[in-house]
Amino acid sequence: MRRAWIPAVMMLAALAFASGSWSAAPTVQMINGIGLIDYSRAPHFKVGDWVRYHVTSSSEMGASDDYSVTVLIAGEERFWGENCFWVETWTEATDGPARGVASLMSYDVFSDSFPNIRSQYYMRKTVEGSGDNGELQEEVVRRPGSTIRKRAWLYEGNDVAIDSLPGDTVSVPVGLFRCRPLRIQQGKGATLDHRDSSTYTEVREIRVSYLASEVPVTGIAKETIEKSIKRRSWAIGHSQDSQKLNTMDRSLGEARLVAFGSGLAGRILPPARQTSLKQQDAAQARAASAKPAPPKKAPAAKPKG
Repeated sequence: MRRAWIPAVMMLAALAFASGSWSAAPTVQMINGIGLIDYSRAPHFKVGDWVRYHVTSSSEMGASDDYSVTVLIAGEERFWGENCFWVETWTEATDGPARGVASLMSYDVFSDSFPNIRSQYYMRKTVEGSGDNGELQEEVVRRPGSTIRKRAWLYEGNDVAIDSLPGDTVSVPVGLFRCRPLRIQQGKGATLDHRDSSTYTEVREIRVSYLASEVPVTGIAKETIEKSIKRRSWAIGHSQDSQKLNTMDRSLGEARLVAFGSGLAGRILPPARQTSLKQQDAAQARAASAKPAPPKKAPAAKPKG
């Protein structure tokens, strides 16, 4: 069983590192929770299921964050023949307005070998607000042509390390969970050449995810995040004179499960669209059966003779 869930969470960490789910680097404006969905098993949620996390972080440079993130399965939709589900994510800072985004995800993401790292390819539409007349501002997501012309390896080198840790009991505001901790370490480095010098910058992130099957939608009870940025510079031709990496910033963050449940109404989709595919199919069947049958044509008269 352990080997079944490790790859999916590994993808979660990779996506979070690349594009941000909740981040340890202050300050966060808005989160898209598609990278937090638990794709390691078949869909085990229904419309109205939700989770909420309290996220805090601080850095040595003095920046800090304190906000909550709610991830909700807001509805389902059949789009261009694909069965899809809507994910609403609400980010609410303690000292700022709430912001939300809705993304339509294809259920085909659950059959992908690397679902979290490629979850963005399964986004079909996004909604970030409403127009002057209250209509949703929906945008169809189109895959960039460059991702089709050029294929790259999902991982290059040894920039990701995954370790399963001994089972642990985690206490969060909603109770105690017996968890399977997973530590994910990832780093990226790049060199920038200037006219007379070069600079190497390295970004590293260490996440420990505490996984609990009782938690809906995401399967995460708690997650800790440590992120560091280090740099070294040298004059051209003197790289051997600067071997030490200097820490530019280091931040620590934590996301704790504070609530979860079912039956929550969405804030972005209108109520008429916060329904399941089963409900939509049943409504269409009722509408079809309620239509009056077309009148029968009278039989043609037989010719005499």
